[in-house]
Amino acid sequence: MRYLGILAVAAFLLTGCETFAIHNYSLSNKNTDAIITAMNAGEVKSIAVGEFSASSPGQFEMTCGMNKQIRTPRHTPFEKYVREALIAELKKADAYSLDQIEAGKVITGHLDKFRFNSDTGGWDINLIITFKSGESFTVSESYLIDDTSCQQVTAAAVPAVQDLIYKVITHPIFQKKMGMTVN
Repeated sequence: MRYLGILAVAAFLLTGCETFAIHNYSLSNKNTDAIITAMNAGEVKSIAVGEFSASSPGQFEMTCGMNKQIRTPRHTPFEKYVREALIAELKKADAYSLDQIEAGKVITGHLDKFRFNSDTGGWDINLIITFKSGESFTVSESYLIDDTSCQQVTAAAVPAVQDLIYKVITHPIFQKKMGMTVN
């Protein structure tokens, strides 16, 4: 009996852990259009993005199912993945400028949650955006999927982050800080 237990542990260790990679972030036309609209309607034409922190700093992987892992590309921490995605969207819309650091138009972020919730079948992401002035707001994304296989969970991470960014750039506080008139 003891021999079987040792064999089971050895087999588990030898098979290793199956890993699924979250895709590189891909740009969203919906986000680009929303950024361009915000910048054209407002007084501020660009913004800088400062550092992002996280409740679980440096985390780049999580468990998905038994003996399976989900990882970001190049082991990028989740907070950096979201920050780089936001910067990419702003750059595509020609709305990102490091010159804005001097002007005080800088946002930072705190990734409060980035996890797949197997109970609801979706990504749960919470992000707090803070302006240099100290004003902040929180956006939350609960991106539901039907197929919760690890392969589909990793594929759904990019659209979940895209939706999160859309919520950031269409948030009334963000638009107000960009000089837009918010009804």
